Amino acid sequence: MKSRHRLAVSLWLRVMMLIILTAAAFCYAMFQGGFVSWFLFYAFLPYALYALLFALIPLRATAKRTLQQTCLKAGDVLSVDLEIKRTHPFPYVYVMIEDAPPDTFHLQEQIEMKQMLFPWFRKTWRFTYQLNDIPRGEHHLTAVRIKTGDMFGFVEKEIIIPLEKKLLVYPKVLDIPVEPAESVNENGGKAVHSWLNEPTHVTTGVREYQQGDRFAWVDWKTTAEEAS
Repeated sequence: MKSRHRLAVSLWLRVMMLIILTAAAFCYAMFQGGFVSWFLFYAFLPYALYALLFALIPLRATAKRTLQQTCLKAGDVLSVDLEIKRTHPFPYVYVMIEDAPPDTFHLQEQIEMKQMLFPWFRKTWRFTYQLNDIPRGEHHLTAVRIKTGDMFGFVEKEIIIPLEKKLLVYPKVLDIPVEPAESVNENGGKAVHSWLNEPTHVTTGVREYQQGDRFAWVDWKTTAEEAS
């Protein structure tokens, strides 16, 4: 509320300054006379009137955000479409549209999420941008910021349109090829895993315990004799 009050006070101060400049140009033309002074006054008058009308007409618009993809993985590219519609056909020289970036985004993505347009009498403004190499996590797109002003910057306006959207980016899944360790069983030619390589009905001798051996293969009597 305080920020809005400050913006309103700043707007009206600039309007008063514009009126004072217009009155000063008129007084100069009246007292000085001549072609040059009146030419300066009439050349400045259209810009002053435009700025006054610009200050009086409120900036009202609605925003719509469309995401080309809803299921994302880390490193994917996301295309976002913004559509802004305003209620009146007052000409705007320029508008700066920015999709408020989340704090979890990098600086590069924040730069790509804004664009300047020159709409003039158009009621519908469209802005498309892409986010490259999106980091994984939960990201919140909260609002769309629109900023505009007159040709000389006497009066500036800014509105923030709340537009909540949660974006979930899952970790990237990598396919890792795993080749199982295979060998040939002495009882046949079938390839089996190493932990199945020991036959259960053929006596092959006694060896040290190795990781992966079954406990059923352990000769506890021989192990006890060696330990004693």
